[in-house]
Amino acid sequence: MQAGFAGPPGHNLASASPPWALMGRMVPADRIALSSEQKQMLITSAAARLSGLDTAAFDAQLQELLLLLPDIRSRLLSLKPAILVELCSDTRGVAYKLVQLREMFPDANVSVIIAKRPTLLTAAEWPGVEVAHRKLGTMFPEGGLGQMVTQQPLLLVEDVDEVVGELERLMPGSGRSGRGLLRSNPDLLLAVVEAVAGSVAGGGREVAGSSRAAAAEAEPEAAILLAASRLAGGYGGVTHRSTPHPPIAFRISSPPLRPLPPPPLPGDSIALLLLWESLSRHIPTSREWLLPGVDVRIMLLRNPGVLTQYRLERKVGEGTYGVVYRATEVATGQTVAVK
Repeated sequence: MQAGFAGPPGHNLASASPPWALMGRMVPADRIALSSEQKQMLITSAAARLSGLDTAAFDAQLQELLLLLPDIRSRLLSLKPAILVELCSDTRGVAYKLVQLREMFPDANVSVIIAKRPTLLTAAEWPGVEVAHRKLGTMFPEGGLGQMVTQQPLLLVEDVDEVVGELERLMPGSGRSGRGLLRSNPDLLLAVVEAVAGSVAGGGREVAGSSRAAAAEAEPEAAILLAASRLAGGYGGVTHRSTPHPPIAFRISSPPLRPLPPPPLPGDSIALLLLWESLSRHIPTSREWLLPGVDVRIMLLRNPGVLTQYRLERKVGEGTYGVVYRATEVATGQTVAVK
């Protein structure tokens, strides 16, 4: 081998294929491990190109935005470049909107609200914020709106009247109004919206910029209602009524059983009560499946069909394959162990 070998005649090193192509291996982009800093640089670079600015000029705008919204830094990796460009290109307008939000909700953490829902400041959603503020003020005259919208910014996006109506329809005998339920736990809005979206054929709606699976993982109460929605669409004999907004509750072709009274529940189990109201009219069950020690949320998410096959009685152990429960098989009456 000769030192300084430059390749065959006519070979141009400047136009040579990259080494991984020469070796015959192509590495998929999703398998390249990048640090968070590298990912942020890629997103910033893409946004800069979209804005028509060079990277240095766009980075200066981005730093101005981060001064106004320090909590949004954790969301940079999930923001679409187009949204980032819109926010960075008008930091003076962003500042003005933040002042307006502070005036609307004096007791709110405005930075956290925008970190959870950056699109509130975009031209697509901002016009509805003032409308939502007036509606919420009428619905909850006792105040405390700042804490509510800080916990769940979707209150400024979704039609709260429809959500309250859906909560009341699901729980006619709960003794609590839909307004009261939403007041005690604003995240029920996400649960209802996600469950209704999941009941639509194809269910392709996104909420708060995340998929239904991600929303369920982030909010267990939403996961319960999502599981109920999937249960409604996943078993024979189940049909939805034809309405413009398909309800979460469902009916089975066979005659329904007599409704059971809701079981005693801890104060923070409102979503579980919603699920009970939806299912207890149609599924052979008893209060036993809600005995202490039985984590119904985990059981339901792992195997929604268990509610139609077994009456859960109590937790009996935990081993290599998960938590084991004692149950009675509905079809045969036999005592079995399920996990």
